[in-house]
Amino acid sequence: MSASLDVHGIVLDSLPNARYLCRTADGREITCHVGGDMRMKVVRVLPGEGVVLELSPLDPSKGRIVGKTDSSQTAASRNTGNSAGTLNSGSEGR
Repeated sequence: MSASLDVHGIVLDSLPNARYLCRTADGREITCHVGGDMRMKVVRVLPGEGVVLELSPLDPSKGRIVGKTDSSQTAASRNTGNSAGTLNSGSEGR
């Protein structure tokens, strides 16, 4: 059996049957499911989060989510321009 390939990506959408649509750093869109360890620990995966994907050697359009990436890496890869400080925008007058 050949070794799988680990890549970083971002969750784009949640699909039926516990599947997710993810985009890799090179722009490919991959259908993924949550891997065994993350499923057993009941880790929540939301759209917009950075994840580590393990691609199938037989079908590179399918994969498994095996971990989450650091939030700072996710924000840099999304390049949204929103910072965490915008959540507390009403607290300046206190």
